[in-house]
Amino acid sequence: MTQVMKNKILRNLYLQKSFGFRYIEPFVLKSSHTQQDHFMTKETLQDCHLCDGSKSAKNKIFGVGDPNSKVIFITTTPSMDQNSLEIFTKMINNVLGLSLDEIYLTSLIKCDLSEKIPNIESYYQTCKGYILNQLIDDKKKLIVTLGDTYNYLLETKNDLSITRGTITKWNNFDLIPIYHPSYLLRNPSLKKETFDDLKKIKLLLEQL
Repeated sequence: MTQVMKNKILRNLYLQKSFGFRYIEPFVLKSSHTQQDHFMTKETLQDCHLCDGSKSAKNKIFGVGDPNSKVIFITTTPSMDQNSLEIFTKMINNVLGLSLDEIYLTSLIKCDLSEKIPNIESYYQTCKGYILNQLIDDKKKLIVTLGDTYNYLLETKNDLSITRGTITKWNNFDLIPIYHPSYLLRNPSLKKETFDDLKKIKLLLEQL
């Protein structure tokens, strides 16, 4: 069984679980590269009501930027405050030589909630099918996780100060965790480490 088929099965299971089902009937996977038979996609996001967050979300954001970019940045929640966005923009401009329009930025949780999310893990488990759908087709990309996103995505509890800048294989992707821009604002002494991580990312992108 290929990884693509495994991911399709996993998305189906998460969707069934979100509706309260503990078991599902056998189903047939169609050999198709179209989006017509897909669920939990950009097209279905606006009608998603799988969690309480969907009732109070200001917006539902699937991703921004260029979906065909070689690099995908993944945050935990969809939006950054203005100061964090400014430092993130400078990071990719000054080191990677890319603009916001030339990278793809997405998130584990798709609902843009104004208040702080009390239980990120439960929201992520509901949204998980979306991120799997986004990362299913093209493996010639580099994933960069920001902050705690790494541990949620890989279901680990690693210390980011140790894992940051290291290359991990995840679903056949090369994945590198770095500090979140908001964390750098609170800890400016870590900017040098992040600068080094971004230089490594630039070298990897040049090899794709």
